[in-house]
Amino acid sequence: MRDTKSLLPKFEYFKSPKSGKLRKVKNGYSWTVMLFGIIVLLFRREWKIAGIAVAIIIAFSGLMVMFHLDGGNALLLAGWIFYGFKANEQRKHDLLNAGYELVDMPEKTE
Repeated sequence: MRDTKSLLPKFEYFKSPKSGKLRKVKNGYSWTVMLFGIIVLLFRREWKIAGIAVAIIIAFSGLMVMFHLDGGNALLLAGWIFYGFKANEQRKHDLLNAGYELVDMPEKTE
């Protein structure tokens, strides 16, 4: 029989030493970022990355209008698909820089 546990997503856990707040970050591709883009970044309070994304969107939109080019939506989608590969690693990096510590999977309490 096949082990279904290996098919489940793997997570890493980060704990704030100040508040004790626990954050869970999935390893691998971020489907939520690809599908919902900037909304996910704002929900996660990743202000720096959200600001960069807004600046890039405005810049590309301006270039598309200025040069009367089509295909802006495809280019935007390609950008979010690409960022989906980097989003979770960026999240881990930001949490570590904010003082969070990598911890083992927490025990379930009942």
